[in-house]
Amino acid sequence: MCPRRPGDATAVYASTDKAEKELGWKAKYGIEEMCRDLWNWTSKNPWGYQGKH
Repeated sequence: MCPRRPGDATAVYASTDKAEKELGWKAKYGIEEMCRDLWNWTSKNPWGYQGKH
């Protein structure tokens, strides 16, 4: 992570409540699972889908 830049949001919040209410969609995974999955994937794929440069 890097320091916050001028104009960056100090906090960001999200909720799937509206999507569930209006569309009948429910998130399959919680934020902890999603963050863990992202961390695991990026740790194993530091160059993303493109492979090493």
